[in-house]
Amino acid sequence: MREYELMFILDVTLTEDDRREIVNAVERELIDLDAEIDSSTQYDERDLAYQIKGVKRGDYRLISFQIEPTRCEELQERLNFRDDIVRYLLVNMEERAAAEEPEEAEEEPIEEAESAEL
Repeated sequence: MREYELMFILDVTLTEDDRREIVNAVERELIDLDAEIDSSTQYDERDLAYQIKGVKRGDYRLISFQIEPTRCEELQERLNFRDDIVRYLLVNMEERAAAEEPEEAEEEPIEEAESAEL
């Protein structure tokens, strides 16, 4: 299993109970796909940079979980069919960490070439 984060935006005009039910439904979808949920967090409400699906202000939610990579495509298909989620982003945390690490492999041959010239 790999670690993922799912950030999604809900319409703030929905009641708090409706938003809580949507989050619970998404968590149930994850559990149905054999995911292990690590945490579920409500960030805050913010104005969107531009209107999405008629929504101007969003309630940002984050769920951290572990799931088999082969199940991610099915998760995305399920999320795409949900009209109550304004927008979502699914991030593979291992790929993100690898992208943020400096690439030392490229620097080593340069150093070797410089010492060979001396």
